[in-house]
Amino acid sequence: MSFALPTLVQSEELNNHLENPNLRIADTSWHLPKAKRNGLEEFEQEHLPGAVFLDLDEVSDPESDLPHMVPTEEYCSKEIGDLGIGSDSWAVVYDTTGLFS
Repeated sequence: MSFALPTLVQSEELNNHLENPNLRIADTSWHLPKAKRNGLEEFEQEHLPGAVFLDLDEVSDPESDLPHMVPTEEYCSKEIGDLGIGSDSWAVVYDTTGLFS
């Protein structure tokens, strides 16, 4: 069963598709150090049903001395693929601060 939804999805609409086998949900919450928050710890306490945690630091370019640089396509594909998100997936990405990361 294929389906298509708009780029931005309301939570009610997402809820209607939680049983779709091609749906992948990723929490990408990341916080500045001054916030004294940890996205992974918050994810482990509470997250959307079926979501995985996509760590911004883990999918950034490991060869760069600068933080959060865009990785190669190969590296990014492997890291995201390891989370179960593939080219046939319909991916929904969210964070806890309004699409900050």
